[in-house]
Amino acid sequence: MAKKHEHTRTANGYTYKSYRKQATYRGQAFRAEAQSKADWEARFEEFKLAVDSDLMGSDPNMRVYELAELFNEDARSLAKPKTIQERRRILDVFIIPTIGHVKLREVGHEHVAKVYDKAKLVSAPTLNAVHRVTHRMFNFAIENMMVITKNPVSKGLVKQVHGFSASAKNTENPYEFFLGTEEADLLLMHEKCKGQPAEIVFHLMLFHGLRYGEALAMRWDDVDLDERAITVNWTVSDASKSQMVGTQYETKVGPIITAPKTKKSRRTVPLMPPTMAILERTPTDERQGLIYANKAGNAYHPSNFRNRVFNPIRQDVGLGRITIYDMRKYFGSVLIGRGVNIALVSKLMGHASPEITWQRYIKVIPDANRQAREQIELAFSMG
Repeated sequence: MAKKHEHTRTANGYTYKSYRKQATYRGQAFRAEAQSKADWEARFEEFKLAVDSDLMGSDPNMRVYELAELFNEDARSLAKPKTIQERRRILDVFIIPTIGHVKLREVGHEHVAKVYDKAKLVSAPTLNAVHRVTHRMFNFAIENMMVITKNPVSKGLVKQVHGFSASAKNTENPYEFFLGTEEADLLLMHEKCKGQPAEIVFHLMLFHGLRYGEALAMRWDDVDLDERAITVNWTVSDASKSQMVGTQYETKVGPIITAPKTKKSRRTVPLMPPTMAILERTPTDERQGLIYANKAGNAYHPSNFRNRVFNPIRQDVGLGRITIYDMRKYFGSVLIGRGVNIALVSKLMGHASPEITWQRYIKVIPDANRQAREQIELAFSMG
């Protein structure tokens, strides 16, 4: 009985033996017919060397930390400041310390799992960010023909990330807090806010749902007093200037202002009367440039506004537990609590989808549902 892969054929009275087998190396298929098993194996070794020579444009012994640096440089030439900063942090804190020493061609599922386990100890959002960067880094290697042809981030790991995130969302956070009207009034009535230049930033966040980077970047060109609307076109990045050396942002004066990260972040929001009254206090001939700027006419750095303006006010009024993001959440919670359609709320807040809005405001949705039910009952009880 002939052994597997060994074949015999007869032609013109002669019998010919051959060895045929198919194999895969680094994602490349190898099919060959040889005189013997030893001959086939010799040819397969030659094939592997040829594949390696194509993929290893640099060093076949490249290690993960070397790939990480190339990947980071790619971001510095193309990405936005926040992306550059996030990528550098994740590489330095999670990826390089954990698997930086491993040869790229030897990286497997178990190595990536160690990186993800470290991220899980921090939080679900951190794990998601680490997953994004890790997956993109290995795809970067593949696209640039650096040693590997298959991403070591397996489908099983992706499912684990999604499962961990879903579990975290379903776990109640005892520290989660939503500003109420009384708390919002305390902030607005503080002497360092009411009637002061910073008052407009508080209004843009509380009554229009802007992120504080978006509020700090708001320009007079983005305001239409006739139509009573504002358009979000820009955001001030919280990225450190020291990490922008060698990028297109290095020589810019003041904090870095860029377009919003996503298309849905660009949006138009109705201008509320109290906010409009604040804007109208500015003489017409002074309505140019940034609405809230320092003496040099530049935008405030987000961390400076947070630490020098917002934090002292929240401490003075006894709201030490809140964060600056809670002012934007106030806008969303008030709208949802009053029964505004969640798809509209999502659009006004610049969320990627209504699903994200639902996840973040799930605690106030029951109140909205109860109010809607009462309105329906009232409507059908009239007769």
